[in-house]
Amino acid sequence: MPRRCALLLAVLALLAPLSRAGLSPAERAAGWRSIFDGETFNGWRGYRADGPPAKGWAIEDGALHVIAGGGGGDIITTEQFGDFELALEFRVAPLANSGIMYRVAEIHGAPWMTGPEFQVLDDARDEALDPRHAVAAVYDLYRPAVNKPVKPAGRWNLDRIRVRDGIVQHYLNGMKVAEYDMRSKDWTDRIAGSKFRVYEGFGVQPRGHICLQDHGDDVWYRNIRIREFDKPAPGEIVLFNGNDLTGWTTRPRRGADPDAWSVRNRAIVGTPGGMLASERNYENFVLTFRWRSQQTPDADQSLLIRLGGEQTDRLAGVEIRLEPDNAGEIRNRTDAPLTITTPPRGSGMHTVPTSPDAWNHGEVIADGNRVTVFINGEKTAEATGCPAQPGAIALRCGSGGFRITEIRLTPIE
Repeated sequence: MPRRCALLLAVLALLAPLSRAGLSPAERAAGWRSIFDGETFNGWRGYRADGPPAKGWAIEDGALHVIAGGGGGDIITTEQFGDFELALEFRVAPLANSGIMYRVAEIHGAPWMTGPEFQVLDDARDEALDPRHAVAAVYDLYRPAVNKPVKPAGRWNLDRIRVRDGIVQHYLNGMKVAEYDMRSKDWTDRIAGSKFRVYEGFGVQPRGHICLQDHGDDVWYRNIRIREFDKPAPGEIVLFNGNDLTGWTTRPRRGADPDAWSVRNRAIVGTPGGMLASERNYENFVLTFRWRSQQTPDADQSLLIRLGGEQTDRLAGVEIRLEPDNAGEIRNRTDAPLTITTPPRGSGMHTVPTSPDAWNHGEVIADGNRVTVFINGEKTAEATGCPAQPGAIALRCGSGGFRITEIRLTPIE
């Protein structure tokens, strides 16, 4: 091998773990941070221990490796988390078993006695496998979707766990495969009918550690990152102060009520009457908000980004629909030919709640010519070819009514 090629390969080998642990500008703007640097056990320790295990765990090629028969025990994060989203990659050896637990408290002899578990498993381990023990299940409590997109032993799978306002979601390779409500009677009933019923504090902790389980088999974890919903992202801008419409301007529809927008109970209330637009323009950003819609037969509400044009009600941007029946859809209101895709949604679990007390979470990432939309954690649409130009953030209510609050924007640098 020529010396120059050998040197290049050596440099790439050194950089590989760092690139896996790295975050894109858009991810940083969305609040993500790495909790495993790919090189050390910084941020991790043994369960009910002061430091990492002296045996049984290794760091190899940027991954945490649970060594089969190593006897290292479970490891947990030194930090505790309340409402969060965790993303990582895992790989299992043939027939291997492990798990990822969350909101773990160190009050019993093992992490699984307080923390619900995202099951990590080679499903080929047992031909008569209980579906509640399959990969991505809420272990022993909820089975995952039967059409889950799992990759076989030896290949990397992408796991995502989202915990927010009591709702917990398990994702596998981009698909939501399980969901439950920690505040529900169904959750408490399932615990009462399981082996967890004898452990005080199981599944009810408001905060806790993330745990990676040593089940005695070879399993690898890498690219471990998290974002906390109860902490602001670095550089975050609050677009709505909760008190009045400072920073916003109305663009009333011809003949409509110019006072259609108001503030009540720390939320912007929209009734039919054109648009409400931010006074400042933004180009590349992560936008988050909470909203709830009024369910009517002719509901017509949306949010627009990169809104162009003069101070009129003309639609001239990328539109994100907010009605209960099609929340998160993208419609093209630009002059450019956009390519809009809607990924498959997991197991029919994407319906937006419409009861008066049901607040939904929206996230819009505008990064260059790409716009991606998430509703309640689930990716609902993506558009490419979008004009990368500054424009206003706008709220639109054509009919029906809706409320929106906690509107925050973090520029992508």
